[in-house]
Amino acid sequence: MRKLISICLMLTATTSLAQSVATVLFTAKQTSLNRGGTESKLARGASLQAGDVIITAAASSAKFKYKNGTLVSLGENSNYKILSYSPKQGDISVSAELKKGKIDFKTTGKKKESLKTPVVALAILGTAGKVFVQSPTQTFTKLTEGEVRAGNTMIRPGQSVLSTPSGTVPATFPAAGNIAPSETKPDGTEVSAPGAGPESGVADDDSDSGSGSNSANDSDSGSDSSGGGDAGGTGAGAVNLVGTTVSVSTDLTGSITTASTQSVAPTPPTEVTFDVAINGVACIP
Repeated sequence: MRKLISICLMLTATTSLAQSVATVLFTAKQTSLNRGGTESKLARGASLQAGDVIITAAASSAKFKYKNGTLVSLGENSNYKILSYSPKQGDISVSAELKKGKIDFKTTGKKKESLKTPVVALAILGTAGKVFVQSPTQTFTKLTEGEVRAGNTMIRPGQSVLSTPSGTVPATFPAAGNIAPSETKPDGTEVSAPGAGPESGVADDDSDSGSGSNSANDSDSGSDSSGGGDAGGTGAGAVNLVGTTVSVSTDLTGSITTASTQSVAPTPPTEVTFDVAINGVACIP
């Protein structure tokens, strides 16, 4: 009977450990999951369990949500471990460890949480803040909302502190501890940085080229109507529109070789002049 009870307890404990406690909302670039010593790529939608370690490489990030509503954003070069999770009222809901790197957190403020770092244990009473483990002997904490206790020091909204083996003192939160705006869509796919890709200056160049092409086509059609476009020949022409002059040159086949536009003072009415040589014969309309 005792053996049976022991087996049941072991099975219950194993099932409890295997329960999902959080869900990955998105990942960017190189993020991995270490579960039981086995490392694998972390993907959006993956379930996280107690004991899982989330690791991010350079320029990488991850975001996940605990079942109690707590949101955690993990920055680059970070190592975050889920120590335990409890849905019971009065228990510490989330207990985690940040060995290195940086996180942003936002809790519901309804349950206590804790975060262990190499030099200080943080009691998170709510509701939003950030933690940066700069080195094994330096941990920065900044609070936006709620209360956090770093050792024996209570941190209030708007305050930031530095914790070392010597204690916790007020300090400016370093810029390196901020998580850069994610260059990902909500589904985790990467997006181009501003000014890159097809919507950059390359597209503008194409647009300018298209504009010149349209103006040239207009002038070309005007050349055809003045006689001889289909017969083939060489020529040059200029159309003086209101505020714009369009100049066009063609070869023996009638193809446009050069086209250019130039802004001029408005000179209505419209004046059209061409000097075209067709098969060696000059034609002046």
